Amino acid sequence: MNDSSVFKADIAQFIEMLRDPNATVNDRVDACHKLGLASGREAIEALIQSLDDDSVSVRWAAAEALLHHGYNVLEPLLQALSTRHSTYLYEGAHHILVRIPGPATRAVLQPVIDALESVGASAAVPVAASRALAELRT
Repeated sequence: MNDSSVFKADIAQFIEMLRDPNATVNDRVDACHKLGLASGREAIEALIQSLDDDSVSVRWAAAEALLHHGYNVLEPLLQALSTRHSTYLYEGAHHILVRIPGPATRAVLQPVIDALESVGASAAVPVAASRALAELRT
């Protein structure tokens, strides 16, 4: 078995840990930290799902781990914001989006950030996220 397949197996194990309803909060937080160091869309998707975890510690760890992925998190996160309505997701996304650097990126993300901060977030966020996603893809 080569190193990359071991690493892929580890990523799968961490993702499984995040989804395990019997896993402790500490185990799920640890899985978030490790997935923050991993590469690939699977790790990012699992961390985005964890922004909805019941535990604030897991949600925080997932948001911080997603920041390690930098710009790679934008498309899947905006996709999630355009289709899922969750206060926890919105909180985690805000934490991430305000920390993504760069004036060009900021111009695309600012309407989403504004929507996340608005009173009518549940109506405004999906629209703003869809527009930002379309802009990033062009």
